[in-house]
Amino acid sequence: EIESFMQYMVYSVPQIKSIEIYSSENVSVMSYNPENLQTFNFLDFESDTFVYVQRTGGEQIITLYTKVPENALGYKVIKANLDNNSMQNVIFNDMQAIDRYVRIINSEGYVVFAYPKEKTKIDEDPLYAVPEKILKESKIGERVIFGPFKNQPALFYKVPDSNLSVIIYTPKSVTYYGIILARQRI
Repeated sequence: EIESFMQYMVYSVPQIKSIEIYSSENVSVMSYNPENLQTFNFLDFESDTFVYVQRTGGEQIITLYTKVPENALGYKVIKANLDNNSMQNVIFNDMQAIDRYVRIINSEGYVVFAYPKEKTKIDEDPLYAVPEKILKESKIGERVIFGPFKNQPALFYKVPDSNLSVIIYTPKSVTYYGIILARQRI
């Protein structure tokens, strides 16, 4: 039943490329990996959900690890390799209405997803980097406002129960309409 469910998930959910189950002793219990993607065992994470980003040959592979309690003594880990484009579409499906740049990064600082996708060049721009102090010292669930540009704040938020953080940047157009134009009218 588990194996048929895993096959169903891989073929029915376009966001999942492969799925595997591990015991808490780091032993593979069962896997369904039609593309034979490289596996990466990272079961020593504190949060219930952990996202690992791996870049191989110019392709970005995103792996989601989720802990599932097995019994009082241990747990199983479900590992799913995700399709970047499909996940991007699902996560940012309703984002067209707001004119903001959004990045989701993991605890190592790798960009997992970005919106709008064609604007991900901001990832290499040091002006858009999150200060090391914020990455290391901010608390889970805390919102931190920072930014290199006047009237263009960026918001940093560590997501509870995962190793992900969300960064939302305010572009010039929002600043112009929300602050400068309003000030001129007043």
